[in-house]
Amino acid sequence: MAENTDVKSHGLGWKSALAILGIILLLGSFFLPSFHQEVPYFTGTRRDWTRNAGIAVLQHDLAKGYIQATALQPQFEPNERLSWIAELLPFIERNDIFVNLDFEKKWNDPKQSIATEKVLIYPFVDPYIKYNTYGEFNEPITHLIGVSGVGRDAASLNPSDPDAGIFLYNHKTTLDSVSKQDGLSTTILIAPTFTDVGPWAAGGKPTVRGLEIEKQPYIGYGNQFGGFHKQGNYIIVCFADQHTKRIPKDIDPKVFRAMFTKNGGEELDEDEIR
Repeated sequence: MAENTDVKSHGLGWKSALAILGIILLLGSFFLPSFHQEVPYFTGTRRDWTRNAGIAVLQHDLAKGYIQATALQPQFEPNERLSWIAELLPFIERNDIFVNLDFEKKWNDPKQSIATEKVLIYPFVDPYIKYNTYGEFNEPITHLIGVSGVGRDAASLNPSDPDAGIFLYNHKTTLDSVSKQDGLSTTILIAPTFTDVGPWAAGGKPTVRGLEIEKQPYIGYGNQFGGFHKQGNYIIVCFADQHTKRIPKDIDPKVFRAMFTKNGGEELDEDEIR
């Protein structure tokens, strides 16, 4: 008689086989990159890209003599202007985009689209998000924002205001304007977000934000900063001296707040930032 090769004849029914397959797939998911799981590679890349964005700001400051939250377009409201990222393009080797921008027009003027619809993967799109779209990411957005200080409307403050940060709408600042007491190494220049992201070319909230102190917790999925995946428990920021650091989501809120101002008078020890 021919050997019966039916699965059931070996004591394993089809339901059991499906259950085992399901377990294998579940276990495999813990070892494959997913939207809810971090991969060590991204920490290093994220750190490098964030630092390089900060270095580009430094280069602009040295070459042009100022930092501002938007392009110098006082004839428009801040959210109608081109962003600080637009002004940074020559310093990240994207003159191909910069030459097609018209600084006499609003950022969303249809004639700007040849430039503003370009996708800036490096360094403004988080590498973790890029990876999880399998290289098909095609949105002209930024995940990195300039820090404007403390408060929803911090970018509209005067530079001398103790709640002001480095990126302001209507005033030029410089990295040298950070007070010695606040310190370049403890004043945040650039921070990441995945909340309410918008076009890299747009002035206003898509590219500049202050810390809204009443909205706690500050860091993590669905919060003001970070939030690239549900298990994320830190962010990487670039300080005004261009060094980067991991900031845990359970950082003391008072310490985190102090890092958003450039002349708030809070003297921090770097050991507190951990």
